[in-house]
Formats: sequence, C-alpha cells, structure tokens
Amino acid sequence: RTLMAGLACDPEHPDEDDHHGDLRSALTAALLDGHGDEARRLFEQVLLTDPAPDSSWTTWHLIDIGLAALAAGIPAAELRSRYLDGWLAAQVVGPFVARHLEGPLRLADGDPAGAVAALREVLSPPDPSVFVPIVGSLQTQLAAALLATGERPAALEAARAAVTTLSRWPGWRRDRAEALVRRLEGSTRADGELTAREREVASLIAEGLTNGQLAERLYISPKTAAVHVSNILTKLGLSSRVEIAAWAVRHGLLREAG
Repeated sequence: RTLMAGLACDPEHPDEDDHHGDLRSALTAALLDGHGDEARRLFEQVLLTDPAPDSSWTTWHLIDIGLAALAAGIPAAELRSRYLDGWLAAQVVGPFVARHLEGPLRLADGDPAGAVAALREVLSPPDPSVFVPIVGSLQTQLAAALLATGERPAALEAARAAVTTLSRWPGWRRDRAEALVRRLEGSTRADGELTAREREVASLIAEGLTNGQLAERLYISPKTAAVHVSNILTKLGLSSRVEIAAWAVRHGLLREAG
C-alpha cells in the first residue's frame, strides 16, 4: 500500500487500516503544529513513497499536505520543486493540486498580491471535489493575503467567510480563522501583550529556528516550545510560522534580540 492510501484514511473509508490512519494523524499533527524536526522527517517520508492512484477523494489530502508543509516552515521553493514538480509531476491531479497551492506558495514567497489573485481564482467558486475544511483553510489564507496588501475590509470579509465555512468543523482551522477575525475586528491583543518569552520565541522563529532548536536555545522542552508558538499564533491572529517571522521583522524583534 502507498503512503497516500494511509493519508486518505478517514471515517468515510473504514476499509483503511488503523496503521495508516495513525500515520496520517502523525504527519498532519507534526506539520500543522510546526514541530519542525518531526515535520521535516515526515515530509521526507512522503517524498520517498509512491502517491496513490489518481482519484478525486484523495486530492484534498495532497493539498492539505502542501498547506501543512508551508505552515511548518518547509520553504516554498522546496515545496514547488520537490513536491509539486517532483513527487506529483506524473499524477493527473498534480496541476489541480498546484493551482490550489499557488496562492499559499505566493504568500509564503512574500507576494501577497499574487496570492490574492491565485486564491480568488480557486475560490470563486471552490471546486465541489475539494473537502470543506480545505476550502476554509484557503479562505483564511486569502484573508491573510488581503491583510498583507492593506485591504483590511476585504480581509475581514474573507476571514468571516472562512469561519462560516468551518462552522461544522471545530478545531485548529476554525480557531485560526476566528483568531484572524478577532484581530481584524480590533479585539486581538497588541504586539506589546506578548510575554517577553513569546517575543523571544518570535524573534528566534524569524531567525529560522525549528521547535527543536528553540527548545535547545531556551533550555525548554520541544512541547513547551510548541505551546509558545501556538500561543503566538492565537494572540496575533496568524496562521503560520512564516507569518510570525514576518511579524517579528516588522516589529523590530530581531533588533531587540541583537
């Protein structure tokens, strides 16, 4: 069996064995929670396996792996070259996955205007084959891109749309969308309300440190480092380590650290 057969395991496909379900959970947890060292190991594991045969119901998992990899700090250029242009190159669904990841990739590359255009293209309207939580994640990405271009009212509209889309899907996706809504509505904590340790963590993320490296630098456990990262994301209404790094640079945290 391929890795993607395991990644595709969900309650609607009970034939998939528990091992593959556990593997999918481990992969998404590490990537989405920003556990850098484990995320890197699992990302490499994905690239060493064969994708599943093309089918519409596995496509959303392929998109989600890309979103998760970006959230965990895998560079956009690497995701393009090794995942989209390499691992998925021979797959019929490859171009479809690439179109849905183009916006997040552009946002990670520092091109929010390009991200807005690419995300609007796949969200107007979203393809019915894309799993609803993925649509919500892409809407949150659109909101972040619009905010980065200075289009605050449009960003708030997109963030609220994400919350509505995710109304039946509680969890980290909806939490991040709701945090962004709060930020855009003006109720999110100011940057000065991060604790001193959270500001230090943000500055180290901007230097490119993984959670494991944060733990070593600050003499804390990797789990504690992950909690700090999660708290920063929630307080600032951000959705990825890339956005934390950009925020830290804008607010002079690297100068503080220096």
